[in-house]
Amino acid sequence: MASVTLELLSKYGWLLALVSQLFLGWVGWSLKKQFVTREDYGKDAKRFVDELEALEKRLDDFHRRMERAEGRLDDMPSQTEIHELSVALEKLSGELGRVVERVEASNVNQSRLERVMDRVETYLLTNNGGIQR
Repeated sequence: MASVTLELLSKYGWLLALVSQLFLGWVGWSLKKQFVTREDYGKDAKRFVDELEALEKRLDDFHRRMERAEGRLDDMPSQTEIHELSVALEKLSGELGRVVERVEASNVNQSRLERVMDRVETYLLTNNGGIQR
């Protein structure tokens, strides 16, 4: 029996070695797929740390922008102040209308005075200064 085993081993040993090598290769490949190597872990850890730092920078930038926006909103007038400004503008508009009416009335009076002054000037020029001799 031992001679038969040796004979089979010498005849088909290469096949047994090939099958065992394929099996061991498959086991190694499966283990590599199943578990992470230190090198791969280091690469992934560095990538995760870099991504985390980038996210922290973006978050800091977002906070700065939010603080700026909040500061601008604090400087803006409130709804009450805007309403008060609107009411004040309406009052000012009404007062301006009254001023325009007064200016127009003054223009009418001024044109009347100019006509009177023109008549007086014409009289004085045509009658030797208004002196009668």
